[in-house]
Amino acid sequence: MVSPLQEALQNLPDNAPEPIVKDIFSPILFKALGFQQGEIIPEYSTGDGPVDYAIRKTKEDDVFLFNKTNPWLLVELKGRDINLSPDAASYSKTVNQLKRYLLGQHTNSSEWGLITNSSSIQLFRKHGKVIHPATPCLPIDIDNIDQIAGLIKGKIDFPTRSLTVAIYNNKGGVGKTTTTVNLAAILTLLGKKVLIIDLDPNQQDLTNSLGIPLQDGDVYKALTERLPDLSNAIRPFH
Repeated sequence: MVSPLQEALQNLPDNAPEPIVKDIFSPILFKALGFQQGEIIPEYSTGDGPVDYAIRKTKEDDVFLFNKTNPWLLVELKGRDINLSPDAASYSKTVNQLKRYLLGQHTNSSEWGLITNSSSIQLFRKHGKVIHPATPCLPIDIDNIDQIAGLIKGKIDFPTRSLTVAIYNNKGGVGKTTTTVNLAAILTLLGKKVLIIDLDPNQQDLTNSLGIPLQDGDVYKALTERLPDLSNAIRPFH
C-alpha cells in the first residue's frame, strides 16, 4: 500500500519548481510530522525576511494561525531544481538563509529549522544563538520517505536536552584546553550543568588545569570497554 508521502513523491516531476513542491509535497509532509492546517503560516515575517513556513502547535485556545506569535519550527522549502546536496553552493546558501531566519527579530522562540526540496531534507536545532544540524542532509526517495519523516518527527517531539561541543585540533598550543575551561566556566555561571571530558589519555592537560588528580586510563576504558564503569571517570569540580 502506498503511503500519502510516497504518493506525493510519485506525483512530483523530476525538476519540479518550488510552487509545485509547495502544493504537492509540503502539506503531506507537515501532516506526517504531526501538524494541522491551523498550526502553519506561510511566508512568515521573521524580521529578517519571510521564511516559507512557520509552524507551532495549538495549545487550547492559543491558535498559531490567529495570533501569529512565538513560532517553533521554521521551514525553508526549495524546488527540485535547487540542488541541496551538501557539496552544492545552493545548499550552503539555503542553510545560511535558514539560520538568518532562525535568528530573526520575530523568531526568538523558534527551536527548529528544516530545509527540503523533496529530494533532500535536513533538520536543524537552535540553542540560543547556536544553530547546528540535528540530522545529516538526507536524500529522500519513495522507499525511505516515511522512515525519514518518522525520524524527524521523533526528534522534534522528543528533543535531547543537552548540547555537545567538541573542541579539536591536531596542533598543540592553539588554546584547546583554555577554550574548554573558560567555556565551561561561563556556562556554569549561567546556571547550566556542564560535563567536560578530557580525551587526551597521555598529557591530561584539561584534568591537570582543574587541579584534579590525573587518572590512569579511566576515560580510555570508558570508550573501549563494552560495559564500562563510568563512576571512576567522573569527578565533581566546585
